[in-house]
Amino acid sequence: MQNRYLTAKQVAELFQLNVDSVYDLVGAGQMPATKLGGRWRFDAEELREWFKRHRSHAPMVQGEDRVAENEL
Repeated sequence: MQNRYLTAKQVAELFQLNVDSVYDLVGAGQMPATKLGGRWRFDAEELREWFKRHRSHAPMVQGEDRVAENEL
């Protein structure tokens, strides 16, 4: 399986966060990322596993938007 690396901007759009929040999560060691060429890159498979471990199992509220696992 070939890895797909995402930028911080792509991750922010995927999770409906602002880019600063993505960097905050990375800086706090709460989101997996690798620095390549001076820029943070996010392995899609690692993010998929991270999302599975951190998602809430609470019932979904009608009309609530969530990141679909297959979008990663």
